[in-house]
Amino acid sequence: NINIISQGVFYYCKSLNKINIPEGVTEIGDDAFNYCTSLKIITFPAKLEKIGERAFQNCHLLVTINNLQRVKNIGKRAFSNCTTLDTVVLPEEITQDNLGDSVFNNCKGLKKVTLPYNLVKNRHEISNFIFQSCNNIETVTFSGGDVEVGTLVVSFRQKTIEHANLFAKD
Repeated sequence: NINIISQGVFYYCKSLNKINIPEGVTEIGDDAFNYCTSLKIITFPAKLEKIGERAFQNCHLLVTINNLQRVKNIGKRAFSNCTTLDTVVLPEEITQDNLGDSVFNNCKGLKKVTLPYNLVKNRHEISNFIFQSCNNIETVTFSGGDVEVGTLVVSFRQKTIEHANLFAKD
């Protein structure tokens, strides 16, 4: 049984274009798939809990990330420079304390983002430059709870969001 995909194990594997990570894997190590420049689709196992630092950085053709719902920890720059990634749905378990800096930095193709309530609960901003240089984001949705209108600032850097689904508290 494989529980952990080791640090750097597929680093710079340019021919890899699709990953279906097997069930039982709970952790992906730092730089595990960094510079897999042909990678387009990742399907994570249901029990994955941790994605290491720079694990998928520089996967320029990555468009789809499936099955992140149980991930509790995403390391810094984990998906940085995935320039064709278009949609991100962060799992309900994620909080700002276990979401690394610049996770989606320079994901220029990113258009739709769904953020969990746990990420914004009791906060007035989401920082750590999570979406730095993601200048094409059009829609931001908050899931799993109500966010008080007018109290949250998301650092999207010089980008006006066209649609942000916020819900007023009763």
